[in-house]
Amino acid sequence: GEENAVLLWPGTRDNRLNSYINSHQHLDHLCHTPSSVDASTVRRIVIVDTRSYSRLPHLSTMLSSPSHPHRTAAGSPVEVYVYDHHPPREDDVVGDFTVVRPWGACCSIITQAIVQHNESANESAEEIQLSGDQTTALALGIYQDTGNFTFASTTPNDFAAAYHLSASGKLNQHAVYDYLHSANVWTPSTLPSDDKDIFDQLMRTARAYSFHDRNVIIAQAASDNPCRSFSDIVHLCFENSHAEVPHDSPARSDGAPPSKKEKLLARTLFAIGRFGKNVVVVGRSQTNADLDVGAVCRHMGGGGHHCAASANVKKLTEGEVKEELFAHIQALVSPESHVCDIMSSPVVSLSSSATLAMANDTFVRYNMKKIPITSERSKECIGVIDRMAVEKLRKHCFDENTSVVNFMEVHFSCLGPSAPIDDAVELVLRKQQRTIPIVDPVCGRLEGVVSRADIVNYFLRNPSRFPHKVRQDAAQNMASQLRQLPNSLRSILSDAGELADKLGIKVFVVGGFVRDLVLQRENDDIDFVVEGSGISFADDLGAKWKAPVRHHGDFGTAVVHHPSGLKIDVAMARLEYYPLPVALPVVELSS
Repeated sequence: GEENAVLLWPGTRDNRLNSYINSHQHLDHLCHTPSSVDASTVRRIVIVDTRSYSRLPHLSTMLSSPSHPHRTAAGSPVEVYVYDHHPPREDDVVGDFTVVRPWGACCSIITQAIVQHNESANESAEEIQLSGDQTTALALGIYQDTGNFTFASTTPNDFAAAYHLSASGKLNQHAVYDYLHSANVWTPSTLPSDDKDIFDQLMRTARAYSFHDRNVIIAQAASDNPCRSFSDIVHLCFENSHAEVPHDSPARSDGAPPSKKEKLLARTLFAIGRFGKNVVVVGRSQTNADLDVGAVCRHMGGGGHHCAASANVKKLTEGEVKEELFAHIQALVSPESHVCDIMSSPVVSLSSSATLAMANDTFVRYNMKKIPITSERSKECIGVIDRMAVEKLRKHCFDENTSVVNFMEVHFSCLGPSAPIDDAVELVLRKQQRTIPIVDPVCGRLEGVVSRADIVNYFLRNPSRFPHKVRQDAAQNMASQLRQLPNSLRSILSDAGELADKLGIKVFVVGGFVRDLVLQRENDDIDFVVEGSGISFADDLGAKWKAPVRHHGDFGTAVVHHPSGLKIDVAMARLEYYPLPVALPVVELSS
């Protein structure tokens, strides 16, 4: 019965919902946490506004899996009812009773179910009589999910459900007005101070990107404190973003400056928010004809509709989440290309009986850097020989009649002709495999090869495969991370930058310090690289700090012992080569 029912929320509630519940004490009394519910006593679960099992971690002890029949973690049978309006997902819960309709609001589905039940009610089934509070709560849900009937996902059924609730005579119009007014009076100037800071960050970082002529605005914000109103702030940002994103920068992959009309086609926004250690992605689109933000967020572990969606992303930094977001948007808007579209075929290869002399002749004739090695009989790819390795072997007077099998690389990955190009990009750009043999997936016969040059040429021919940033602003991307550094480290970086400006040279901070800055980890091991004399720059830093400097002249490096106790490594930008095996490197000036 209703007296035994409790409400369990999947996460934090926004401020307006909290305010509504607090003003209705009987609702507050029903709200429980998962730990306060004895799972062994649960006999029925009604899941509303979602059915994805991954979004129901708070029910883990009461619902052991999404499959039917359902049992609690302790093995007790449990009945599951589902009411939802979201697109299907692979991990959807299969309910004993399920109602799923693509309407604008889940409360519209529930309202219609109540109406249909009452219309068919007889002596064995009593009518469901809604109270004034229940009627008003359903109406508020419809208003909220449909954006006051303005979202493109709104259907005639949502209007019909709202009409029924209003016609019942139990709807509290004053409560509806107060709730909606509390949202609609939000303007950038009336936001609470913490929310205003989040809004300002979003507007300041908002940039438009072009994905196959789909312009998408991406914005970022961060705070050490939770933000329960992030979705509302993003919606406000979306309403203001068209006026704020500048026109005077290229928005298309061909680099042409957009007209005002083109700029207004950026009808999709994604906001990335980091709050403490949690990263949240919220997406908004104006119409169903625009980018499906729900599909993008579902790829990131979240959910939602075509025009409104969100995802909570764990174990990734803001930068990594942004990369994932770019990849999923690109995959959604781009027709899939395959490795066979870019591979070189027929391929130049060497058999396993080839010698170093034969390999050298082939490298010179075809001006190649790597050559696949195939078996004599099956023509399977068994290795790859590197031109530099052959040249070094010949320089050190190895027998030129020696088989290439003794020196070929055997740890490498192959792809099939039908593999997506993204797999080749992953191997070449991220795993640094310079050449990819393309083989028949059945017999392993070598059919082609994809080189790093093939990948580069592919992107030159298809520039929109990589999102084109409207305004290059790389320096600002690291501003928030730099501000979080201790004053002592910021002072060291500032001193080095000012000194470089004074001397008219370029200096870079490199290595693990930069990596950990991006990953938001602590690291005080600072390494500088200078285009010019690293030793001279180190001496000038030492003079500035009145600190001792230790030189390593053969390698063009020095160590400055900062007064704080830190050791600052300074090196010149350089090339290195090794005149003999196991010899120390010879260093030359570079950039």
